[in-house]
Amino acid sequence: MPPPNPNDQVIGIDFSAGMASVTSQLNAALGSAGLQFSNTGSTLRVLDNGVGTATVNAASVTSTTSSLLGGSGEVRCAPRAPPTAGLRGDPRPV
Repeated sequence: MPPPNPNDQVIGIDFSAGMASVTSQLNAALGSAGLQFSNTGSTLRVLDNGVGTATVNAASVTSTTSSLLGGSGEVRCAPRAPPTAGLRGDPRPV
């Protein structure tokens, strides 16, 4: 993965209130850039505004885990390596 571009715009969206809220947050954050967002159920649609000020060629998503409880964010260690392997310069793989 290439290093992040310091000129990229990063926007945080809260998904806890459902897709209607997500759509509203995205429209508020990027509507002035010529993008429009809509949703049907859990499907998010990204469009340009039809005026020619924006063109959508691709989209990507990065999700983060906000909790380790019951989610998939747990870090599992290999049985042969202690939990500290890989930390503080320890050369053993995790």
